[in-house]
Amino acid sequence: MESARVMGGQASHNVPTKTKRWQVNVGKRFWLCVAAVLTLVGHLVFDAVTLYRQSLTQGGSPYDLNARRLTPRVVLVVLDSWPERMLVDGRLMPKLWARSQQGASGVLWAPRQTATVAGILSLSTGVQPGGLSAVGLISSSRFEGWTIFDDVAARGERVSFHGGPSWVVQFGDRSQGSMRETGHGPLFREEDLEGLAHSRAAMLSARPPTLSVVHITETDVAAHQYGTLRPEYAAVLRHWDDQLDSYLDAVLPTGATVIVTADHGCDEVGGHGGPAAIFRRVPLVMMGQGVVPGARVEMASADMPVTLATLLGLRAPDAAMAVPAVRALDLTPAERQRLVWTAYARTVLQGQALGKQPTLRAQAEAALPRDWAQAQGPVTEAQANEAIDRVQKRFAELEPLLSNSRLTQTSDWVFSVVVLCLAAAFAWMGRPAGPHARRVHGGAMVLGLLLWSAMEGLLMARVALLPRWRDGSLAGPQVKWVLLGLALVGVVALVVVWLSRRRWLSWAQTWPDVVLALVFVLAAVTKAMSSVGLLTCGLAAVLFLSRPWPRLWRHAAWLLVGGYALVAPTLYNWLGEDLWVRYKVGLAIALGGMAVAMWLDGRLSRPAQAAQAERPVWLWPVLGLGLALQPAAGFYLPQPDAALERWLATAVVLGLVALVSWADGRWRAAWGLAAVLLAFWWWGEAWAWGLYLGLGLTVVVTALGVWRSRGVAPDSDAWPARVGWLMAGCLTLLMLLTRPQLVPSLLAMLALFGAFISLEARLGLSLGLRLMLVAVTWVAARYCLFELFGYATSPSPVYHLKHLDLMPAYLGDATRHILGASGLVMLKVWLGAGVLWLWTLGRPAWREHADDLVLLVAALLTVEVAQAALRASLAVGAVSYQYDQAAFTLVVHTGLLVFALLAYGVLRAWSGHGRAWVSAR
Repeated sequence: MESARVMGGQASHNVPTKTKRWQVNVGKRFWLCVAAVLTLVGHLVFDAVTLYRQSLTQGGSPYDLNARRLTPRVVLVVLDSWPERMLVDGRLMPKLWARSQQGASGVLWAPRQTATVAGILSLSTGVQPGGLSAVGLISSSRFEGWTIFDDVAARGERVSFHGGPSWVVQFGDRSQGSMRETGHGPLFREEDLEGLAHSRAAMLSARPPTLSVVHITETDVAAHQYGTLRPEYAAVLRHWDDQLDSYLDAVLPTGATVIVTADHGCDEVGGHGGPAAIFRRVPLVMMGQGVVPGARVEMASADMPVTLATLLGLRAPDAAMAVPAVRALDLTPAERQRLVWTAYARTVLQGQALGKQPTLRAQAEAALPRDWAQAQGPVTEAQANEAIDRVQKRFAELEPLLSNSRLTQTSDWVFSVVVLCLAAAFAWMGRPAGPHARRVHGGAMVLGLLLWSAMEGLLMARVALLPRWRDGSLAGPQVKWVLLGLALVGVVALVVVWLSRRRWLSWAQTWPDVVLALVFVLAAVTKAMSSVGLLTCGLAAVLFLSRPWPRLWRHAAWLLVGGYALVAPTLYNWLGEDLWVRYKVGLAIALGGMAVAMWLDGRLSRPAQAAQAERPVWLWPVLGLGLALQPAAGFYLPQPDAALERWLATAVVLGLVALVSWADGRWRAAWGLAAVLLAFWWWGEAWAWGLYLGLGLTVVVTALGVWRSRGVAPDSDAWPARVGWLMAGCLTLLMLLTRPQLVPSLLAMLALFGAFISLEARLGLSLGLRLMLVAVTWVAARYCLFELFGYATSPSPVYHLKHLDLMPAYLGDATRHILGASGLVMLKVWLGAGVLWLWTLGRPAWREHADDLVLLVAALLTVEVAQAALRASLAVGAVSYQYDQAAFTLVVHTGLLVFALLAYGVLRAWSGHGRAWVSAR
């Protein structure tokens, strides 16, 4: 009986004692993975439920604005996912643009968490939920706090909601005659039109509602489905421009005030969720009674409730850090000044956040006069504007420090420490073998990972301390000495490293895998390089370092590629979001770089070594693909139509299958998988069950291929046939669940990863360094796939399967299949991890080191989970706003880790129940 011990790849033959020890190690690893999964998932579930419940009870108590009523009724029209750039001129929505020039218009800033439920809560209550409270996307429930809707109902007047279901779910018990959409129609259009017609009928009735909301959903669905550059999206905007113009013609003559805005914006590919300005800046148009024509205004979404309260003479919620948009309202100068002072005093000066911060309180009080009696006297326009400017300027400075201010949570720090310990355990158990003592080697890697992770704390401390020192909210001398101390430590460390550089260089040559791990964690902390850039750097390193060039040229070539990948995110962000402009630069660099590399290979290769080295003709185009991916971290095609998407994806798939079947006759049957995929792309839309049929046929064809290849022993350099069939099946399933537009990016990234796997063994490196190189590259490829395919950007709305589409649907609606939609995303994430594991372990050299590799991958992913947890723990006080992004990152990295472990566990069990992919030899 022959068995293999996985740790270090050292084989033991016919030794029962070592076999038993290997089984014990496998058991420890298994329970470590189980403990990690339970810890991470359990923390996320607890945190999500706790935060969401808190966000639903932040309504606060109302305060009286003493404002006269400016209009009998208000209609708030919300175009979901409508960015500011859609109304900067009259080309996309000419009718609404013309009306904006006649009424008040400007910019509204959505909350930093740019999701639908967060936008709705901010527009209606002034509450800006943070972090994992976005679980409201999955399970909406009644908002328990006080809202302006309660005041309208208390006066015996009507509130109504029309369209998006989240409004009815959270505030429906305060309304009468609401219309809630349930998801009929290809892109929600039919129900959106029904909601608009329902609102028009209510406004023209004998008893119109005092406050109503119309929520248009199709604009969000179209942005996710098409992006914002395609003609299909422009057609959707023109349609709603016509519909809203007709609606306004009917409603405005009734004396109503209509406000048109959005819950959040989006980028040009339809994505949103982050705190960047492109997601937060949305249009604002105000028309009708009580509005100053031609006024220009900039306000936050949290200002909307107090602005609505001013228009209707209602009370305002004191939990909202907000002031009314008085410049757009028909008020006297004295009224504008008094309203701003009243809102500022109630939400800032009387807020709990200032209670323990005397320095901030003094700054806040300086914005208002000591004698409020002057507010009752005559005020000129200039005096009012000066007073309002002074208050709004100070409010803008204080709002980030006071709103949603989090306190230090002991549980957050405990969780961060626990996750770091899990990362250390993964690194220790997956430490590569070498000529040195295993305990010393593993200890060095663990210590390096933990120390380098502490950089996150230093970065966050700098971000947290500097702004508060500058504005005087912290005592200057103490912070000054702290920062000077940190700077002194940094200078001393640099001097010590420079003086002992030879010793450090020797250490780096002795422990290159530890150095690589530290570099990876540094890249994760600084976020300077994209995942695609990291993946391209890995391929460039092994490609250039394996060429028979002079040493200086080899290192200079791959460092040049690394420098380009490092500056690419900044370069292309500076060029703007127009993908045509980005690709004009990016493709020129990619083609030029590939041509120069091929020319250098012909000129620099040493004849003696070049005769023995393989000419990587097919690898230069793959490197060019990696460089071409940099402008947008993928092939997001500028302004393609649906037919072009399918034609391009079809050509890529046919070319790939033809190449594979020509290179190896064993894979000719893969044409069956290609036929299923292409049939679904071209004819599946006509049949509601097309997706299910495509998935079923893919599983059947893959199972037949695996069954036919049973018992076939691979050659030393060949893939096991069943592994190849399983990978082809997973890849086909992933492409079935993904828009054809993204398929070229998927295949290009997998080509980069596959090229790296095929080359890394040729460098003659130690096993430890090879393991770490593959682990780093695997993680980079995993992030690439998630960035493209981790969301539910699937063709399901087109194929009449909106109930399984996660991104554009309001999942608080009970008619949505939340379990099916979540399952679709999980399946895509699992398939992506499975494809990468199969691609890696299809190489014979890696089958016996599979467990070591998965533990190193888990260590790197867990370190990034720990960094996200550390950022969330430090996001308190002045930097509380950073909690949103940290919490989202925590969710993403936890999902990547969990599904990577699950995918490997299933594939490993399928391959032989504990034999670690050791093939029959």
